Amino acid sequence: MKIYTIILLSLMLSSCALKVDQIEAKKVAENLLTDLKDRNYDDIDKYYTDLSNEGEPHDQKVKRYEQLKEVTGAIKSFEFMSANEEYNSDTGLNQLTLKYKVFCEKVTLMHTFLFINDEGDSKIFFQNIENLKE
Repeated sequence: MKIYTIILLSLMLSSCALKVDQIEAKKVAENLLTDLKDRNYDDIDKYYTDLSNEGEPHDQKVKRYEQLKEVTGAIKSFEFMSANEEYNSDTGLNQLTLKYKVFCEKVTLMHTFLFINDEGDSKIFFQNIENLKE
């Protein structure tokens, strides 16, 4: 009976370890948006998972954000909209989706960030940016 308790406890702890810390993820998203607003691209890779960084190297990210700024204008401000936590059975990962309304000089955007727990840190695994028609 004691072994079952230990197994159950270790399973519960390991599943919690895979959860994304929402407070930490919000800080990551808001620090990224602040860096984008300030055009500080030096450490931009630290916000993303290693896999994301392999798929889009630093120079490509900078180029994409500069092109986005040309179209939308500079970021003026942003506000948190929503959070949604779920378990993805396909990947076996807990994930957290954060949405931010981003006010730019020319348009308003919705930034959607998909976070996972990447070796103990909340990191962006996927990001989507879309124009909000108001």
